[in-house]
Amino acid sequence: MLGVGVLFDDGGDDTYAAETLSQGASGFGVGLLLDRAGKDAYRAYNEAQGFGFTQGVGALVDLDGDDAYFVNPGDPALGGDPLYASAQLPGKGNTSMAQGCGMGRRFDTVAEGVGLLGGLGILRDAKGNDTYTASVFAQASGFLGFGMLLDGSGDDTYEGLWYVQGSAAHLGMTFFHEGAGNDRYNPTFPIAATSIGVGHDFSVSVHLDEGGDDAYAGPGLSMGCGNSNGLGALVNVGGKDTFKAKSPYSLGGASPGEVRESARGRMATFGLFVKAGGTATYDSAPDRAPGGTWSYAPDNALPDGGSDAGTFAPGPSKSVGVDRATGASLP
Repeated sequence: MLGVGVLFDDGGDDTYAAETLSQGASGFGVGLLLDRAGKDAYRAYNEAQGFGFTQGVGALVDLDGDDAYFVNPGDPALGGDPLYASAQLPGKGNTSMAQGCGMGRRFDTVAEGVGLLGGLGILRDAKGNDTYTASVFAQASGFLGFGMLLDGSGDDTYEGLWYVQGSAAHLGMTFFHEGAGNDRYNPTFPIAATSIGVGHDFSVSVHLDEGGDDAYAGPGLSMGCGNSNGLGALVNVGGKDTFKAKSPYSLGGASPGEVRESARGRMATFGLFVKAGGTATYDSAPDRAPGGTWSYAPDNALPDGGSDAGTFAPGPSKSVGVDRATGASLP
């Protein structure tokens, strides 16, 4: 805080354990953890593993090895300890703010009414078969800040609960990038909401996976969706992939959400899903299919209440889903 802190490790199998504001974290300064190689374990609870608060840059950079990034999930059913209360999952989740997360301070949640824009949080893992575990706000997440998770290659596993894997809220920005490998998203955790390429409340989030056979499990609002004037995008390139979601608000959906009846309801919300190259299977709404094009924007809904099914009806919310096995453009 108000300074510069650097931890550099040249190699070996290391264990890093802390509670909060650590492992590449900063506010009003710079905090770096740089690890060149080895099979490393990173453990924390909150504001860690690439976290930036106001005017801060926090980065964790690991260049090689099969690494485990663990931020306590908080849910006792998952072996967690609910130490950092989560408004989204009270008693069943922690506020992580970790693994590539930028955070600010909302003016309407503090007595003095003074808000602060967030900083920049980065987690960069160049290669290796890695595991990432967190709870709420993690794995490329932003809350009035900018968060990035950049994984180069390897077969990786991501587990989270809410606002994870490229998701932001309240003027946040995120970029989640997976370079290659057979990756699994939430294979065992009961992921709850607003995750995997989702922008909420004037936020912008992009989730990009460039190769490998990937398996996605997402909540109701997920995989390239916008909510309440946000923009969310998921782009997956190549591979044999599976996408499991819980509602039509996934795979390229857009909804004004709670601002529908306000003046903001007349402003645009954007959702984008692109599957380019390779093959895919879907288990959500029936119009999501290989080779298909679809759209789901509730304010554009048909009279029967169903999806607008690719008709792209006029309205403030714009929703696009595209699956092209060859990677070809739309006609």
